[in-house]
Amino acid sequence: MPEFAGNFKTINLAEVLRMLTMTKQTGILRMTLGLEQGFMGLDQGLILNALTGNVSGPQALYQFILWRDADFAFKEQPIEATAPRELASYDPAILIDGVAKKIDELAALQQAVPTLDSVLYFLGSESLGTTAATPSELGLLLLADGKNTIEQIAARVQMNGLEVARIMARFRLAGVVELVTQVVPANTPLPELPPEDPIIPGIAAPAAPAPPPLPNPSHAGEGEGVRYWRGKRID
Repeated sequence: MPEFAGNFKTINLAEVLRMLTMTKQTGILRMTLGLEQGFMGLDQGLILNALTGNVSGPQALYQFILWRDADFAFKEQPIEATAPRELASYDPAILIDGVAKKIDELAALQQAVPTLDSVLYFLGSESLGTTAATPSELGLLLLADGKNTIEQIAARVQMNGLEVARIMARFRLAGVVELVTQVVPANTPLPELPPEDPIIPGIAAPAAPAPPPLPNPSHAGEGEGVRYWRGKRID
């Protein structure tokens, strides 16, 4: 088989595994994400095991689902008889369907909570309604104060950041938390509002009253000291 390599940005893990199992490949699938490396062994299309660091089996497979930017390369080679086979008891099709479902779920969650830098604000206990939550999940809500990022919350409780994001995304979809687009530091004074304009838009302001006319010098003195008796002027 020619070299089969790429990046999970263009083809996801489920599609890669489906191609390898349907063509009954034997060898090692190597995945690299930064300094992390992962391996999966296949024998005649059967998925034998998954390994990354000190994690193996289904837990390692779950980790690979989160490696959406990882590079991968498959190398054909014989598999030793003593190689671990923790996943060999599972039907490859069932494993791959589970991986595909988790990938779709992760994509939906990332729409609810875009990144680990997202900041969430807990709307209060009344917003919980009938939302099911464990005590540990309720503890995460208390840390969603509108200032802590998902990554900071995960570090505080010593949990995987993506697992915290998954929990918070569920709470956001339930309307329990909201995404903060701009974090406002505490004790920040509110901006002063401009003075209210008394003129209603669309209605012209009333015209100012015209000043009284100036007296005509040519008629100065008229009407002063003039008296009348029975309609006749008296000088």
